[in-house]
Formats: sequence, structure tokens, C-alpha cells
Amino acid sequence: MVIVAVFVGGVGISAALRGPSFVDHVRVDNRSGLSIDVDVAGASGDDWVAVGIARPHGQLDAQDVVDQGGRWIFRFRASGVDGGGVEITRDRLQASRWTIEIPQHVIDALRRGGATDVTGADL
Repeated sequence: MVIVAVFVGGVGISAALRGPSFVDHVRVDNRSGLSIDVDVAGASGDDWVAVGIARPHGQLDAQDVVDQGGRWIFRFRASGVDGGGVEITRDRLQASRWTIEIPQHVIDALRRGGATDVTGADL
């Protein structure tokens, strides 16, 4: 009985010490003239992880991103303005080859909030 308890406890500790799993890469396409900060969290919306900065009219290719499980929430900020976020299933993200395009409604929200493009001009 004691041996079973030690084994079960050891398995639990081993799993905890392994840490999170990772996705090899995630790509974020940015059609705007804004430099956009991208974060991600799981379905709970807690424990945000910085993914990186999506370049204006370019993309962000992030390597070894913490796997958020079945539902991923991306949030976007530019020039200190919160552009909101988007939720996507892991299956859909995987089907898109781990690529997400920053939605137009997010870009519009950033512009309405006063985010500026890379030249400093108001959009």
C-alpha cells in the first residue's frame, strides 16, 4: 500500500516537474501599419504569455509557444491601446498551420482607440 502511494505521488511530481508542452511555431499575420503586441492564454483567460510583436504589414513568427490546450485566446495591443482579442480552437489553429491573421475588427478597434502607425501618424 505504501509503495503504491509513493509511486502515485512520484508520478504526480514527475508530471509537475516536466512543465508545459510547446507548439513549435505560431505565425501571426498583420495587415495593418501598426506594430502590434500579441499575447495568448488558454480558455480561462488567465496566465497570459507574450507571443511577440507583429510587424506592420508583416508577421510574427514565434517559436516554442506554450500550448494553450483546446481553446486559445489571442489579445492585441498597439500604442498602449487594447484592441481586444479573438478566441480560436486548437483544431482550427492547427488546420491553419498554426497561423492566425489579426482580424479587421481588432485593427479597427486599435485605430478608434488612437493607435498610431509606425511613422507616428494617427490612423
